[in-house]
Amino acid sequence: MRFAMKIAYLGSRYHGWQRQPAVVTVEGTILQAFKKVNLLTDLNICNYGYASRTDASVHSLSQIIAFNTKNPPNIHKINSLLPHDICIISINKVSPSFNPRYNHKNKKYRYLIPYSEENVNNMRNAAQLLEGNHDFSSFVKTTPNRSAVTSITRINIHKEGNILKCDFMSNWGFYWQQVRRMVTFLIACGQGKISPNETIEYLKVTRFPKLPPASPHQLILFDVSFPNVLFKPFPGATSNFIRYLESAIPSLFTPSEVIQEFRNYLSQYE
Repeated sequence: MRFAMKIAYLGSRYHGWQRQPAVVTVEGTILQAFKKVNLLTDLNICNYGYASRTDASVHSLSQIIAFNTKNPPNIHKINSLLPHDICIISINKVSPSFNPRYNHKNKKYRYLIPYSEENVNNMRNAAQLLEGNHDFSSFVKTTPNRSAVTSITRINIHKEGNILKCDFMSNWGFYWQQVRRMVTFLIACGQGKISPNETIEYLKVTRFPKLPPASPHQLILFDVSFPNVLFKPFPGATSNFIRYLESAIPSLFTPSEVIQEFRNYLSQYE
């Protein structure tokens, strides 16, 4: 049998998603819990994979992993072995060919910007020009002989209270730090430092120096969706995580707007 799990985590304490030697990562922490219940003892044999590799301090409400196993995993047992800031929120049986990295139909990141009088219309006008298929070399860390071409399906910017929510959607995926560099660009447009009309110029490969990435602490991997796979709430899976969020103290690394976003999203899983 092949299963896919949907995982939420606050990335503040971790050196990113991907397991690495000598540092604490989200994936490494989850795999340690799996070992304690004799799950995924050999990652190659079980055809293990994941949807997205988030950077250090980036959060997620929709990381997806998939693997083969003979017996359905005990979600409550695994969650009891995980730290309070990581939670398996759903599990689905999927087809033997399911690949979380390549089978997605849409990937969505949300960046939360504390509003400080930015011109939101300017930001939206610039965002519209970033949509579509482009060479994003000005927005990614390029390497020789590697393309920076990708397609952005939609960028949606909406204001809720004193927060600007910027949603970046792609059916291809994003390059390393691409979303955070685009956030830097959009904020500069909102502050009048860059004209939205300059967006096309930034999409000309060698025209401008690369923009610095915005802080990772307000970025959330918000959704990864797949054809014919619906992740339904798993009864009781999020109870402890939600209780932790209710008592969590905001900090520079876990801003209050991120905690609130997690509370709002996970309320559907109660």
